[in-house]
Amino acid sequence: QFREIKTSVSVIFVTQKMANVKTGITIQDSLKSLFQTVSTEGQTRFIKVQLSEDRESLTEVSHTPAQGSWEEDFSLVLPVLEDKIPCFVLYRTDNKRDTRFLWYMLCYVPDVAPAKLKMLYAGTKHSLKNGLGPDHFLDEVHGTEKREFSPEGFQEYRIHVTSEAPLSAEEIQKQEEKNQGLAECSGGSSVAYAHGVTFPIDAAVGPAFDDLKAGRINYIRLTIDMSGEVINVAETATLSSSEVGSHVPTSDCAFHYYNWVHVHEGQEISSLVFAFSCPDGSGGGSAPVKQRMLYASSKANAVSIPATHGLEIACKLEVASAKDFGEAEYSVLIHPPQEQEKKTFKKPSAPRGRRVAGK
Repeated sequence: QFREIKTSVSVIFVTQKMANVKTGITIQDSLKSLFQTVSTEGQTRFIKVQLSEDRESLTEVSHTPAQGSWEEDFSLVLPVLEDKIPCFVLYRTDNKRDTRFLWYMLCYVPDVAPAKLKMLYAGTKHSLKNGLGPDHFLDEVHGTEKREFSPEGFQEYRIHVTSEAPLSAEEIQKQEEKNQGLAECSGGSSVAYAHGVTFPIDAAVGPAFDDLKAGRINYIRLTIDMSGEVINVAETATLSSSEVGSHVPTSDCAFHYYNWVHVHEGQEISSLVFAFSCPDGSGGGSAPVKQRMLYASSKANAVSIPATHGLEIACKLEVASAKDFGEAEYSVLIHPPQEQEKKTFKKPSAPRGRRVAGK
């Protein structure tokens, strides 16, 4: 078992509420203007939206005019979808609320899309909806295959929605996670959720953990190759507890594994400490937002690596700078202070035969 702590310094971490993650990706003004116009004039049926080439904003790629009723026009969606590139399709219905048309947000993220691209689209979906106005949308429709956005696929979705049995508390939580961008995605042969993306691990990682287990080293730092999307060994070393913090990068994220050998209650103990360092500017430097998202989504994968080499993590830390990664932070988690038993004082019993007032 391990205990987990978050330092007082805030870090961007993709957990069950991915909607709270700020990607830094904006909505282009031209898209906002077009959406507002179509919401009242009703000549356009849908707008295809994708990330811009620099991946800094969401932009309109194309818009398709209405030809028939909104149900009939659903057949126009399939031709605009690409095999490997995610997109949003803002689909206008003929139904209105007050004077404005209501929309469906179609979220197409193919299984074969790069994991990094899946992460970006998952993180920007909520921002897009909020930026355009959530009251405009009837619902979101998620899919990983083109056929799910055919007229037949959409009809299946509508039947499913209208015939759903009451959900259990666990099912409601899972549905909320899906609606907030935590849809299933696959990377190669492994499948994970967006808050637990699994990247390939470089061949050098295994020997490094074997050395850690054998005591030849006591520290490993892993990083993610952003272009190749591979987890690599950045550094191995033998460090004292006072030196570990100095190996936390000031402007890039990293995963750290430190085998803390110490004496506790007269016994020598080895405790493996895991730390996810994510500079957010509070310590001077700041990692790029997209890098922080990618590392945060890979944390679960990084935590699982030691177990495959017979090592058990004693505690986990999330740190924003070197000062957060020291013996004072992890020692109290591994060896929590014992609560002292409170002494109670009983009121002396009255002597036998003593008369109690009021009785």
